[in-house]
Amino acid sequence: MDDFTASVESSLELIDKWLAFQRYYTQLPSISVGIGIGGKTLFEKGYGFADMEKRITATPSTLYRVASHSKLFTASAIMRLYEQGKLRLDDLIVDHLGWFATDGNPDQAEMTIRQLLSHSSGMNRDGDTDHWLNDEFPDLDSLKRQCREGVRMFDANVNWKYSNMAFSVLGHLVAAVTGKDYETAVGELVIDPMALNHTMPDFTETSLSDHAIGYHMLLPGETREPLDHVHARAMNAATGFSSCVTDLLRFYHLHQLDSGQFLKDTTKREMQRQQFAKGPSIWGLGFELGDRADRKFIGHSGAYPGFLSRSGFDPGNNLTIVVLTNSSDSMPSLLYEGVLSIIHFVHKQGHKLKGGAQDHALLDELSGYYRDRWGISCMQRVGDGAVSFAPAHAYPTETFTRLDYVGEQTFRDANGGNIGEKTQLRKNANGNWSIKGYGDAFFIPPW
Repeated sequence: MDDFTASVESSLELIDKWLAFQRYYTQLPSISVGIGIGGKTLFEKGYGFADMEKRITATPSTLYRVASHSKLFTASAIMRLYEQGKLRLDDLIVDHLGWFATDGNPDQAEMTIRQLLSHSSGMNRDGDTDHWLNDEFPDLDSLKRQCREGVRMFDANVNWKYSNMAFSVLGHLVAAVTGKDYETAVGELVIDPMALNHTMPDFTETSLSDHAIGYHMLLPGETREPLDHVHARAMNAATGFSSCVTDLLRFYHLHQLDSGQFLKDTTKREMQRQQFAKGPSIWGLGFELGDRADRKFIGHSGAYPGFLSRSGFDPGNNLTIVVLTNSSDSMPSLLYEGVLSIIHFVHKQGHKLKGGAQDHALLDELSGYYRDRWGISCMQRVGDGAVSFAPAHAYPTETFTRLDYVGEQTFRDANGGNIGEKTQLRKNANGNWSIKGYGDAFFIPPW
């Protein structure tokens, strides 16, 4: 096992405790999270409830509406057709979809597949329908009408302009090239070859029982409002997909170089290299590119009524993180970055944690949540040593204190506000561990 993988494995208990408390503390319905390196899944777990009324717990196979992650599946279908010689990335859209041309804006006919894939085409974001307000997504006739009337806002390759319309058009281009409807084509080109058994471009009535329910944001004095699942119709290629942690971990693994599967490495590099950048946004072909905690990031986010998500991988370590939620007020990017920061803390600082290998069982017993008059703290063994932190904090590593174990249930603060001072744990009359001077109860939050 390489050092980085060992660091990830050593960080999993920390991550688990932080995520569990974050779900409880922020009163989110559910979070489902997965972590993998290469083709190996190291962690996948659901927290909270996929259905709050029925108290159905979330799991790694719970289906969430993954919204704009749909674009990654559409881009993958395009690249399969590219490898098969059925299209070129710089083909004009009108070469495959005659209805994309418009008399009102002749330059629209010059838009290419590559430009739509990289959000550099200048197309508008969502067209002229109010689907994000009334849940009435356009059908194909409406999409064609809008394209005939003109969907270009800027010249191509001038501004980065995120566009659901662009990927909706690309979905129908896939259909035109294959002679099949988009849903069938993307199944044959991407979902089936990847063996994604729980992924679908559009939900069915029979699959609803496997889906989490999406919830509105929590308003003061109210309970969460459940939201109906709605079909994205002609925009499935941009935002209609449902998937789960297990499948998305596999999806990213098969997009990593040297996996030897799905696409050629040359094709993967083309998808993952910078195609267009404007301001803070850097885009490949379908993939968002960037940095997280000084590491490269290749991935995407998603937002659908009642569902927010973030996923991606670090190509240097082939580390994949997937975060799926079922509420409109969650912050999956913060959860993603929190998980990543814990991993890199352990990788960079884990060797400084001091204790004794012979005391692992005791350190594991001491690990957990502690309540005092100031709030909740968490102690967790990491390797031979331990850390304490504030699990309610959105940036967990900012609160990390390295604890050097010196024996007899006693730790020395190695870097926190009480640096050099000792903390002793002891059992109270009820047989629970307590921290001397910080209350007398071992606390397990009610999730």
